[in-house]
Amino acid sequence: MATWPRSDLYAQKSPRTFQQFEQRWRRRPMPENTAESTADREIRSLPFFAPEMIPHPSVSVPASAKNHLSGGAGVGRRVAGETSVANASGTMNFSEDSEAYWETITSLRGQAAELQSQELLLRPELDKEAREQLGRQHIKQVVLDNVKLQIRTMGQEGSWTEETQRSVERTLFDYMFGLGPFQKFVDDPTIENVTVIGCDEVWTEHVGGEMRRQTPIAPSDRVLVDDVQFLLNRKEEEARAFDQAHPDVDADLMEMVRLAGVTAPVTPRPTLVLRVHRFLNITLSEMVTKGNLTEAAAHFLRVLVDAKRSVVISGYAGDGKTTMLRALVNEFDPYEQVITLEIERELHLHHLENRIVSPISLQYRPAGESGGVGEYTMWDASRKALRLNSQRLIVGEVRGDEIGPMIRAMQTGAGSLSTTHAEDPEDCVEALVGLASQTYTEEYAKRQIARHIDFVVQLNRIEQPDGTKLRKLTHISEVLPHESTGVAVLDIFKLDEDNDDEDAHFIRLPQDGRMRRKLQRHGLNEELLRRDLP
Repeated sequence: MATWPRSDLYAQKSPRTFQQFEQRWRRRPMPENTAESTADREIRSLPFFAPEMIPHPSVSVPASAKNHLSGGAGVGRRVAGETSVANASGTMNFSEDSEAYWETITSLRGQAAELQSQELLLRPELDKEAREQLGRQHIKQVVLDNVKLQIRTMGQEGSWTEETQRSVERTLFDYMFGLGPFQKFVDDPTIENVTVIGCDEVWTEHVGGEMRRQTPIAPSDRVLVDDVQFLLNRKEEEARAFDQAHPDVDADLMEMVRLAGVTAPVTPRPTLVLRVHRFLNITLSEMVTKGNLTEAAAHFLRVLVDAKRSVVISGYAGDGKTTMLRALVNEFDPYEQVITLEIERELHLHHLENRIVSPISLQYRPAGESGGVGEYTMWDASRKALRLNSQRLIVGEVRGDEIGPMIRAMQTGAGSLSTTHAEDPEDCVEALVGLASQTYTEEYAKRQIARHIDFVVQLNRIEQPDGTKLRKLTHISEVLPHESTGVAVLDIFKLDEDNDDEDAHFIRLPQDGRMRRKLQRHGLNEELLRRDLP
C-alpha cells in the first residue's frame, strides 16, 4: 500500500485536516494488480507527495487550478489589460476573464485571510497601519508558496513572473484591505456611484452626472457574488450574508462606500449599487464655496442648529443628503454628546474634525439564524440612546421602521436630524405621515410631525448651462400645524427653476411667532436675509 508522507509541520498546525486527508487516502480503492495505476501516478506527482518538500499548511490547490498551473489557464492583472505568464509549454497571454485565474485568487485570498485572522487573535492591539503591513507579509507568503508549488509542478519556466506576482499581490491586498475588484472605482476621485448588473454590465456615474460603461467586473455572476460575500465577511461581527437564502443586503464598506445589493431569486442576475461618499468631513462654508447654497441660506441653517431645531433633509438618492447632514453636525457644539441611530452605519461622524467629544454610533442588528436570537432593533437603540446622555440624537435614513424612533428623537426637543427620500418638502411630509400611519393613526402621525419637525431642507441635482448637474439646496421649508389638513409646509427659501433661479433665495421669515423669536434670540440676521431676496 502506498503511504502518505507525513509532514510534521502540516500535522502540527492542522491535525484534523491532516488526519481526515490521511484516512481518506488509506481507504481509497486500490487496483487489483499491484502495478501502480495512472491515477495513482497523477496523484503522487503532486508536490504534496514529494518527501523532500514540506508544504505550508495553508496552501491548497483548487481542482480547477491544476489545469491553470500546468499551462491550461493563466493569470491576468487587476487593471485592464493582459500580462505574460510563462508556463511549461512557453509564454502565453491571459487576462482576469479566466475562471481558473479567479479560482486561484479565491484560494490565495482565503489562505492570506486565515493567516491574518490567526495572527490578529494573538495581537488584537495592532492599529490599521500595522494590520496592513502584517497583511502584506501574509500575502507575499502565500504568493511565494504558490510559486514554489508551480516550480515543483512545472519547473522554473512554468512559474509566475515577478510582474505577475506583484499584480496578484496588489489584487489580494485590494481584497483584504480595500474593495477587491471595486477598489479601482474608489481610487478614481471623479466616480460617485457604481452600478453593476451582472458580472459584465458595469456603469460608473461621475461628478456632473456623466455615465460611463466599464469593462466586466468578474468572469461570471458566481464569482461576482463570491467577491461580494468575501467583502461582507470582512466586517466580522457585522458580517452579512449574500446568497439565495439572503438575496437582499445593505452594508457599509470601509466607512466611505454604501453597498445595496440583490441577487437570485429576487432578481435574475446579481445587481449592486455602490455609493461612494467623498465628503466625510465638510462644512457649510465649504458647501457655499462649491455652489451648493448661498451664504444667506447657510446662515439660516446655522441659526437652526444653534437653536436646536429638528430638521429633516430630503432628496433623491445621490442628491447630497448625507453630506448636508454632516455639514450641519459640524455646526454643533463640539462638546455636545451626539448619538446616531442607523440601520447600516453610513454617517461616520467621527471623521468630523470639530468633534471633541466622540460621537456614539448605535446600529440595528438583525436576528440570528436560530430562533431569532440577538436582534437589536431601532427602538432598542432609541431607548438606550436616552440613557447615554444624548444631547443630540440623529436617526439616519428614514425609509420604514425608523419613523417611530425618529419621531421619538424629535419629541425630546434636542434638535434632531434625519434624512429621507422625497422630491420636495410637501412630498417629504406626506411620505413621513404615510410611514408613521403604518404604526400610528393618521391623525396622531400628522399631529406629531406638525409639532416636532420644525423644518425640511430639500436638495436636488440641478442641470447647469454646460449640461452637468450640481447638487443644490432648493428649499428650506417650515412645518406647521394646519386646522384642515393637519400639517402644512411654508417655504422660507426656494429655488424656482421656472424663473431660472441659480440658487434658493430667501422669501419670508418663519410664520410661527414663537419660532421666529427663538431664532432671533440665537442670532438670526434679518438684514442679511433681506439682501438675499430675489
